[in-house]
Amino acid sequence: MAVLEGVQAHAHDPSGTCRTCGTSIPLSDLILEKFCRCYYCGKANPFGANWKTVLPPAVVLAALAMLTTWWKQALL
Repeated sequence: MAVLEGVQAHAHDPSGTCRTCGTSIPLSDLILEKFCRCYYCGKANPFGANWKTVLPPAVVLAALAMLTTWWKQALL
């Protein structure tokens, strides 16, 4: 019974897909957590960088506000 519980727990573990080889990797995988690599193809950061984590939303909004202000002045 313990084996079935382990399989069911693994089936409900959230996972992501590697951008290079398309392998479904559980987010709790030890190799992914320690080295941030796909264990099939070796791709570093296999899920890719998320632009929301790279640029905080406040920075994006400030850049858009500056662009809008510049655009209004250019039209005058």
